[in-house]
Amino acid sequence: MSQDIQTQKSLLLIEAYKEYLISVKGLSLNTIVSYETVLEKYAQSVQNVVSVTDGEIEQYLFELNEQALEVSTQRHHISTLKTFYNFLLSKKVIAENPFAFVDMPQKRKRVPKSVTEQDMDRILQSCHGEEPENIRLSAMFYLLYATGMRVSELASITISDILNAENEGFVRITGKGSKTRLIPIDKKTRAFVEKYIQQARSSFNPKGGDHLFPSPRYKNKHLSRQRIFQLLKEITEPLNITISPHGVRHSFATHLLENDANLRSVQKMLGHSDLSTTEVYTSIAHKQKQKVINEKHPINMLLNEVKPEE
Repeated sequence: MSQDIQTQKSLLLIEAYKEYLISVKGLSLNTIVSYETVLEKYAQSVQNVVSVTDGEIEQYLFELNEQALEVSTQRHHISTLKTFYNFLLSKKVIAENPFAFVDMPQKRKRVPKSVTEQDMDRILQSCHGEEPENIRLSAMFYLLYATGMRVSELASITISDILNAENEGFVRITGKGSKTRLIPIDKKTRAFVEKYIQQARSSFNPKGGDHLFPSPRYKNKHLSRQRIFQLLKEITEPLNITISPHGVRHSFATHLLENDANLRSVQKMLGHSDLSTTEVYTSIAHKQKQKVINEKHPINMLLNEVKPEE
């Protein structure tokens, strides 16, 4: 049977699958189009979708990888083919799913962006001042860097989360899934927060309720995440430093690990449920330590003058 006839038969099966997705699954048109695109390209790359060989599947997966597609795109291709073959299996067109044992490519963990301790110090120093705005900035960004909390957690934090006699020396944070955690807070940061509460908070909104950083415009509402982004940008742009509030969180974790903090302690402070999520920071910390050794260790200075014999 010619390749054209085989391809036409494959396309008819894809059409049947599309009808099933529309009438039974009720998927959106955009979703169905994305499936169709994958399946049609696949049908063009193999001899016969019904009797596809292991070699053809290996070649197809190799070509996916060679195209330098995002891992998420590769996973979409494989997932689409798995479900397509499950459909053919349910209709008794095939006896087994050839993609049943194909492993999904693992998602690459993005290395979080952080800034150096020196740049973080410059950011915090630029917050200083005696105007209410400066006092708030100091409280806000010292607290963000001291605890590594998420920007949403910072926005919604309350006075009682900070000034709680039972948790003195700690700040209570309510994170994802309404889970709470306690994070130790240093004396300097606490002093900045207390100064802000006593001297500046009421000037932004005396009707801010218990919110530590009340919205200046709305009663009993907290400052928005977007406004916190803007405030940080206003500070960092003149310093030629690019960092988001989430980048401050990354810097918190990275700097702790660079200074030999316990990984599990950092995990708990960040509120990560899985240790592997926290482990991504260790690669940054190790690279920084390696850089320090290369630049600062006396032996490397000596090697500039004395080279080992070949």
